[in-house]
Amino acid sequence: MRPIVIRLKGLKYNNLRPDQGLLNLIFGSKRSQNKGRSAEFFVSARKKNLVGKGLRQALDDACRGLVYVSETDSPIVPVLSATPNDVTVEEFIKNAVRSNGPVEKRPTAAFFDRLTSEKAWQNEEERSNAGRFSKLRAIVLDQLDGPATYRIGRVQIDIFVLGRDEEGRIAGFRTRSVET
Repeated sequence: MRPIVIRLKGLKYNNLRPDQGLLNLIFGSKRSQNKGRSAEFFVSARKKNLVGKGLRQALDDACRGLVYVSETDSPIVPVLSATPNDVTVEEFIKNAVRSNGPVEKRPTAAFFDRLTSEKAWQNEEERSNAGRFSKLRAIVLDQLDGPATYRIGRVQIDIFVLGRDEEGRIAGFRTRSVET
């Protein structure tokens, strides 16, 4: 039973939707073992307890000193909207960068994969940064609903990794990449 839960959480974190019919078949037939919980409970169950100032502090701590390396090195800057609102994430981003360009949405894993993997050739500082990016990824995945990576621009690219906290605030972080 436990491997299924882990696999389902992995699907959710990578913004993939498992087949609902299959989930209902698996969990519906074993409802007594699952204490009456539906498949949706296991797919959406995540540790959420940080909101407002607590989430801001966690993001500040995780982002402090982190740098996104591309053709230029850009700091990782936390983002947390002041109040819950009905603005879409795309509108929020366009207001933040004042751009009319298209917003490209990618899975969160696309941003973190390269940054969180430790390689044998890395020095101590690079391995430490991989661990710090892993902690930031955990905050984003555990505390935010619908996290995704948003890119705007062509050569100088503004990158946002955003979702919504439990109160509906847009939260996450931003950085910049130069890609020629």
